[in-house]
Amino acid sequence: RTQSSDLIISCDADKAFDRISWSYLRRFLKYHSFGVPILNLFNALYDAPSATITTNGLNSTPFLLERGTRQGCPLSPLLFNLALEPLLRIFQTCPDLSGIQVGAQEVRVVAFADDLLLFLSRPDKALPTLLTFLTEFHLASGFKLNYDKTLAIPLGTDYGSLTGQHNPFRWNRTGTFKYLGVLIPTTIAKLYEVNIPPLLSQLKNLFTSWAKLPLSYLGRCSLIKMVAFPRLLYPIQMLPLLLKRKDIAHIHALFTRFIWNGGRPRIALRKLQLPYNMGGLNLPDMQSYNVAALYRIVADWIADTSRYTDCALDRAMSFPSSPLAILHSPLSGIPPILRSNPLLFTGRE
Repeated sequence: RTQSSDLIISCDADKAFDRISWSYLRRFLKYHSFGVPILNLFNALYDAPSATITTNGLNSTPFLLERGTRQGCPLSPLLFNLALEPLLRIFQTCPDLSGIQVGAQEVRVVAFADDLLLFLSRPDKALPTLLTFLTEFHLASGFKLNYDKTLAIPLGTDYGSLTGQHNPFRWNRTGTFKYLGVLIPTTIAKLYEVNIPPLLSQLKNLFTSWAKLPLSYLGRCSLIKMVAFPRLLYPIQMLPLLLKRKDIAHIHALFTRFIWNGGRPRIALRKLQLPYNMGGLNLPDMQSYNVAALYRIVADWIADTSRYTDCALDRAMSFPSSPLAILHSPLSGIPPILRSNPLLFTGRE
């Protein structure tokens, strides 16, 4: 932590997809000239639909629906993204909402669907403006934050005056919060320890709960591939971290113990990890998946794209060097401050 008053607001939307007003969306589409075909498609889905509630076999009087995107409709995520676009534009352009500087890059907002992170460098001046914008946007669109679950995370120690101000956010002084299912500490060096050990503990508990299931070893392999492995894959893809060898060995040991129900393995795990055409069962190799996830980031650095990482932010974090220079530099040539940053240094492994 530093002496700054920088602040992160981790926003929790209150019934996000259910609150968006259809009249607001219709006005938005017309204002941005989406054209008659798109408007007709929208009206076909959202023009005065009605619903009834069935209780004990009796139907209520039909009532009109006025808000909310349809569940399961492939158009719903796109409509929700469009609905939030004006709010995000305000966050990006309003002079009273200054973001956090990372090198030459200013970071103000990160958004994925209804998961929003706001970065404020002068929160004493920005918070009143922010609350005004959120209130006005709620009245216009129906979008509303759940302030009981919205967290204010101070990045520095100079935030005492902020807690005394009237604001509806919950203050998180632990410095760790969850975003997109991943724990984010304010001290980036702790990124590994706050995510990976708990993940391995959850995996162990999962296998323990399955231990007495009447499954063959083929069924247990299928259960690993269909249920256990996806729970590992998501955080591995989200976190730009190279797993420690002991943790990979621990995961593979859990796989082996579960497959053979605690008994002596009759087939080595490395053989089960071979593809089907080589006599294996295509069981996942965690090291290969981990390295492949990191290579996606390196590929973005090489191609200067941002499919899996924000290249502009990575360049700012590695200034005065660059991500590609770090990849091609000997260890002795990398500044210590960059060497201690796991988000950048992992790419060299």
